[in-house]
Amino acid sequence: MICPVRQYADAVIAGEITAGRLVRLACERHIADLERDDVYFDEAAARATIELFRYFPHTLGRWRGQEFVCLPYQSFIVGSLFGWMSRETEQRRFRYAYVELSRKNGKALDIETPIPVPGGWTSMGSLKVNDNVFDENGEPTRVVACTEVMHDRKCYRVGFADGTSIVADGEHEWITQNVWDKKRGNNKDQLALLPATVTTKDIRKTLTRAKNGGGKREWNHRVMLAGPLQTPAADLSVHPYVLGTWLGDGSTDSAVLTCSYKDLELVENVRATGTEMHERVSTNENSGSFGYGSRDRTQAARNVSVQAKLRKLGVLGNKHIPAE
Repeated sequence: MICPVRQYADAVIAGEITAGRLVRLACERHIADLERDDVYFDEAAARATIELFRYFPHTLGRWRGQEFVCLPYQSFIVGSLFGWMSRETEQRRFRYAYVELSRKNGKALDIETPIPVPGGWTSMGSLKVNDNVFDENGEPTRVVACTEVMHDRKCYRVGFADGTSIVADGEHEWITQNVWDKKRGNNKDQLALLPATVTTKDIRKTLTRAKNGGGKREWNHRVMLAGPLQTPAADLSVHPYVLGTWLGDGSTDSAVLTCSYKDLELVENVRATGTEMHERVSTNENSGSFGYGSRDRTQAARNVSVQAKLRKLGVLGNKHIPAE
């Protein structure tokens, strides 16, 4: 049976477990040092210490009374400290270790929370280790650990300015911008947004603050927007910008755009994508109606028109951003 210390090191080096640069270096050092003559790794001592933790049960929280089972990264830390020995002294090679972990690095959301993934959408409860999701910058990243579904936990529904909401555990951690007054030279209260890590319970306790020190209240937390999703280039039937203009100002049932004459740059931007535009009729002195595509009404032209492509995407009469 492979030693859990070696197993973790191999998995990190192979990319099966996502880890930072320093952790990778520690794993590479572990493998390289197995060839050294002045030190050796005592697997039995490492295993014994890792197993010893089972005799120290959890004393607080939902795990109270249950045995402590080391996670893979914990086994690597403990096993490295107690497994490496000096051949000359037969004493442990390492006496001290610097370990840095984020506080409560597990996240707890309702298992039905929709999660965007490179292939579309999934739910929080369906995620597994090594699945790919998007991080806060929109970059695909790998799930490195999953906890069991938690029951009988205090949860809250968190609402956002756009009307959406999610259910989160009271201990779920957020990075929010907290609003504080900051006096400026003009003697007016300005808002200074200071990022901080807070739990859902913390947000509930400090949800609002007195506006300008008066009796009116205002929201005290801002959740920063995630970055745009970084996905592989795709050959789309309708250019994303063209689709965006139609979703925003287009006729629901046809490939027609209503545009103010002051915003004709919008029409020129559509043309810049390679999509033709033609003015159909002036709705009034301030705006006009523009059709996507040429005026060619032959069947061949209609088969490849923007109207036909919108219909194929299933968005005519049902405006939405299609999955692709």
